[in-house]
Parts: sequence; C-alpha cells; structure tokens
Amino acid sequence: MALAMKANIPVPLAIALGLLLGTILGSINGLLVGKLKVNPFIVTLSSTSIFRGITLIITSAIPVFSFPNSFTWIGGARPLGLPMPVILTFVIVVLGFFIINYTKFGYYAVALGGNEEAMQRIGVSVNLYKGLVYALSGFLAAVVGLIITARLNSADPMAGYMYELDAIATVILGGTNIRGGYGSIGGTVLAGLFLAVLHNGLTINGIDSYYQLLLVGVIILASVYISEIRVQK
Repeated sequence: MALAMKANIPVPLAIALGLLLGTILGSINGLLVGKLKVNPFIVTLSSTSIFRGITLIITSAIPVFSFPNSFTWIGGARPLGLPMPVILTFVIVVLGFFIINYTKFGYYAVALGGNEEAMQRIGVSVNLYKGLVYALSGFLAAVVGLIITARLNSADPMAGYMYELDAIATVILGGTNIRGGYGSIGGTVLAGLFLAVLHNGLTINGIDSYYQLLLVGVIILASVYISEIRVQK
C-alpha cells in the first residue's frame, strides 16, 4: 500500500490493494490449513515469519514514509470529536457483533471451533468456511496496518512486531474459549481497553517495555488457565 502511494497510485486504489493483499495472504493460510491439513499454529507461525521476511526484503528494512494528506487523515482526523481510528474500530466491532450473532457465516465460524466433525456430518463445507475465516483475519490485519501507517505517516516493516501476542491476550482475556466454540465480541473489546490502559499506565510510569512484554505473557498464561478451568467445570 505504501509503495503503491509512493508510485503515485491514487490513495483509494492503494488502500484497496493493501486490503486485498491482506485478504489474499489470509486466504493462503486458510488453504494450507483447510485443503492441505497442515497444523493451524504451524501455518500461521510460519507465514508470519515468511510475510515479515518478504516485507523486509522488499523495503530493505527501511521505512517508507511521507504520504498524501488524504491518507494521513485516516490516522489523525477527529470527525465528531473522536479519533478516526476509534471510529473505524467501533464500526468493525459493530459489524463483528452482527456477523457473529445474526449471520450463517458467524454461526458456522463459531461452530467450526466447537465441533468440526459435526459440521462435516451435516454437509457443511468446512474448508470453505475455514478459508473465509482466515481471509477475514488477513483483511482485518491489513486494516490494522492501514491505521498504523496512517497514524505514523510511515510504513515501518517492523511496526507491528509482536502485536500478535496482544491479539491473543485480548481474545482469551475477553472470554473466548482457547479450544474454540465460544467467543465474545463485547468481552474482547473490554479486554482490549484493559490492556491498552495497562500498557499506557506502565509507559507513563516509566516501566521498561521488556517488563510489559513479560506481563502480557503472564496474562496469556493466566487467561488460558482460567479458560481451561471453565471448560472442565
């Protein structure tokens, strides 16, 4: 997306290309997991390294910066007195709540985590819905990249490093079952706000970022343990 804008491609088209690429990369993960039956954790862990490596190669590990005002507006504008990233987040949360609770895709996505074999037995195309979930994940990751780039006015290939840990901590702390079959949009939002306030508070108080990383790891471990106890009960 950043390279497209530097090549004088119109901003809307450059954004569309970035979001499309994120969706395609997510779909590749879904294809590897669904069709080739490769372990999901291994696929996503490997692809994270591969995609990040490709990005570093393409950019020579040098940030791409200085974009048109029509792009940086997304990261710095305050329509209705609210930062644009907050508005985008709100829209995504509302859409996520609607999809999970009121659409067939949302119902199957949750059921897929609960009992994949049962879905196959009733004739649902497991690979199709699994691929759609990974494609959606890739699209949303691209949206995050869009917001970060617009806020910083710079596309740093390492800007989102270790964000995946925060994402895992947020969904587990928000009440999503680590084994699948249950998730909470509202709980995830509250957990995200809690972690953001926690990070901000630690930063304000001069706590080193290494301790923050340690704390996130402890939160993930504790959340998984609590989730396992809840499942057993």
